Amino acid sequence: MAVNVAAAGAATITSFGNGSALSIDGVALDASFDTINGVVSVLSSNSMVRVANSTGTLSIGGGTIIVSGARQAFDLSGNNMTFSAGNVVESFGATGFLLNMTGNTGGTYTFSGPFNDSDSGDNDAGGLFFSGNTGGTTQFNNNVEIRTTNAPGLDINNNAAHAIRFAGTETLIETDGILTVEITGGATVSFDSTTVNQITNDSGRGVVINGGGVVTLTGGIDVQTSSGGAALQMTGVTVGAGGIALGNVSSSLSTFGIQISNVTGGDITIAGGAITGISGGGIGVDLDALGSNFSYGGTITNPANTRSVQVTNSGGTSANTITFSGAISDSGTGIFLDNNDQNAGATINLTGGVTLNTGGISAFRAFNGGTVNVTGTNNTATSTTGTTVRIENTTIGGSGVTFQSVSANGAANGIVLSNTGAGAFTVTGIGSTAGSGGTIQNTTGAGLLLSNAQNVSISNLNIRDTGSHGIQGITVTNLDLTNVTIDDAGNAVNEHGINIQNLLGTVSGALTVCSLG
Repeated sequence: MAVNVAAAGAATITSFGNGSALSIDGVALDASFDTINGVVSVLSSNSMVRVANSTGTLSIGGGTIIVSGARQAFDLSGNNMTFSAGNVVESFGATGFLLNMTGNTGGTYTFSGPFNDSDSGDNDAGGLFFSGNTGGTTQFNNNVEIRTTNAPGLDINNNAAHAIRFAGTETLIETDGILTVEITGGATVSFDSTTVNQITNDSGRGVVINGGGVVTLTGGIDVQTSSGGAALQMTGVTVGAGGIALGNVSSSLSTFGIQISNVTGGDITIAGGAITGISGGGIGVDLDALGSNFSYGGTITNPANTRSVQVTNSGGTSANTITFSGAISDSGTGIFLDNNDQNAGATINLTGGVTLNTGGISAFRAFNGGTVNVTGTNNTATSTTGTTVRIENTTIGGSGVTFQSVSANGAANGIVLSNTGAGAFTVTGIGSTAGSGGTIQNTTGAGLLLSNAQNVSISNLNIRDTGSHGIQGITVTNLDLTNVTIDDAGNAVNEHGINIQNLLGTVSGALTVCSLG
């Protein structure tokens, strides 16, 4: 059944066949309907409500639309109009979209009824689809609950100029497989639901943003994935001035938790979450060529053969800041920062505490540019044959790099600082307890290797059985060694407990040298 109208009074339309309840194309509208009810059946080749290339105003008061076929509840394309619908939209094993918005050039599109997929099996195709809309807005004022299996629940393509807002009490977009939300070529989306505001995927990726364009996401929706891909994956896009603001972003048993590359523009802010059980040699948070400010307030816990944090090749046209404010517990391959002096450079802040225990791999490595700060009172770094802390050709920032303890057993060195700028490097220990700052032992080279380093303060550290000098340095400014014990340093002639050339500034502390090798 099809109804073609230019103007109509209040009416009720019911369709249970294979046709549309309402089909309009190329009409200047001033029309309203009390109710439209219908079922988009498995055999249907038509959408229940189809409006194309039209202008004016169309309102639908309510009714129920059930989608079980390959078409849509609403198919709106090529319009510039004011459209409103209060229908309840439900899906029962559908293979089509619940809503298709394509090529609209302007107007407002408001849905005040719920989109509800909770009473049926998963949708085998997609939930909400937006493509090539160049103006206007779409708003959902009621609950949206979408479940899909083989396609995104929310699929947005080249849609930056058409704003989408979820304003109901609950928004839940859930997928089992592939990915849940896909944005390609730009989008502006506000997730403003107040009770449930969540994107989930039990076997695939959560939010995938790629293909260029400008993307703005606000409202703080939570994203959670498990046993699949990244909770958030962004590649080759510009963040809009409104930024990307997410709530808790969490991932478990996935190769990546958050993966971002070649992204510039506005801020990316993630309030919290938990990334755990990283698999397959993956990385908890992997940032490459990032020019935007970024912050993640969640925790990261990773096992052997995986990495908690990697930041590479980053820096904004104005210096950008990358902050991890949640606790990081790394039993794998440590924190890796490299080549972060692109453009105006990046500053990486770790403020939530780090516990690093990495065996034969360096626990903390910062190389080749950028600025780094590690703050807090309980940071620890332990390795065996990997140099525990290496900061080389990277500036230590004004907040400094502070560890409570640093330990190594069998590495080339325990701590290496080279060309680190004026920022302070500190090992505190606990109070005045000997050895509480860690033990560096059985190194093949010097226990501490310092080159063009400033403001180095080491307390309560034991250095023993080193293959070269206990502490070796060239051009060191302001050095404090408090309650440091060096025992059996060196294994050859002219190897000493401390050997520093060009020691400048203030030298202080209390040092014990027990014996020399």
